Amino acid sequence: MVSIFDNPFYLIPCMPEKFFCDRERDIRALAANIRKGDNTLLYAAPSTGKTALLYHLLRRPEIRESYHTLYVSLRGTKNQYDFLCALRGALWLKDMFSTYPEDVARSVDGLETGLNDMMGGASDEDLRYAIEEAVEKALFLLDANGPGVVVFDDFHLIERYERSMAALLRSHIQFLGNTHFIYASGDLPTVWKMFDSPKEPFYHSASTYTPNAISADDYLAFCQRCMALGGKTINRESVERVCSFFHGNMMHMQEVMARAYERPEQDVTSEVIDRAIGDTLALHGNIYRIFLASLKNDDLRNMVIMLGREWEVRHDDLVEKARQYGVSEDADVFGLWKELSFRAVPVALRRGDIYYLADGMLRFWIFWGFFAIYY
Repeated sequence: MVSIFDNPFYLIPCMPEKFFCDRERDIRALAANIRKGDNTLLYAAPSTGKTALLYHLLRRPEIRESYHTLYVSLRGTKNQYDFLCALRGALWLKDMFSTYPEDVARSVDGLETGLNDMMGGASDEDLRYAIEEAVEKALFLLDANGPGVVVFDDFHLIERYERSMAALLRSHIQFLGNTHFIYASGDLPTVWKMFDSPKEPFYHSASTYTPNAISADDYLAFCQRCMALGGKTINRESVERVCSFFHGNMMHMQEVMARAYERPEQDVTSEVIDRAIGDTLALHGNIYRIFLASLKNDDLRNMVIMLGREWEVRHDDLVEKARQYGVSEDADVFGLWKELSFRAVPVALRRGDIYYLADGMLRFWIFWGFFAIYY
């Protein structure tokens, strides 16, 4: 592939504003919540453009001019100390997402340095309380420099820490008057438990917002503008083909368009799109073989293959189709479906009465017969 800087279909969330596909309605909705003083749970299925949306929200002048901003990725964090380190690291991303004064970053650095000095000499209990106190101080440092907007991406990961980080955070956040929070996640089962269960500390503490898929009209205008930079043209049929294939999965949509942009054809027709998909599948195949091998039994594998081969399956046909593809007679088909869908990264999704695989490339890999090589 050509350098990402020579290809307008960026495959990274942090892209120049002119190469960001229009999300005005979503940005307006999130900005309105901020102005109202609401905290927001932003849920979007993985790879639908959630992180890019947050990046561009925080870079908008109307937000940066009125609020200090901070984007904190919790990916890879495992405990409260990791959380503090993620917060500290985010504060030093000046001119990108952090607009807090440098003395705030230095103060949080000092908190971490104090913890490092304790390690090895303090008891586990003393260290734990010191870490929790440091997290509290860091949050109040942010609030003292408000008004501010703080985004926690992959927020569901705090549920995996060894102690209840949710209870700790909630007990502090409810007293912060200057800071507005956006909790972003693609893990529906976990965030549903955190924000919709009366037994959880974050119960009904944030308004929920789910971005809509990019419309075909918006994506058509975006693709035509980008293709023109390379002297190429693309028609509505080709764009609608990609939108319908991938159900709003922006990662796959952008990947296919990026490969179509690199191909020699000047007119990006449906045939060019199919070739771009084939180029992408050639790289993804080994990942999908490993995925199928990782499923714990043949019934789960057969459910995945059925959803791929059938492309989409109606609710009333799900059991019958599953049996046709070898799901055993004593297996609970809807239980298997739930096992595939209620994961941190869902394998299968449902839209109305239609069931389909969440990963559009996996659907192509199965639909076009590549899975047969695996078997």
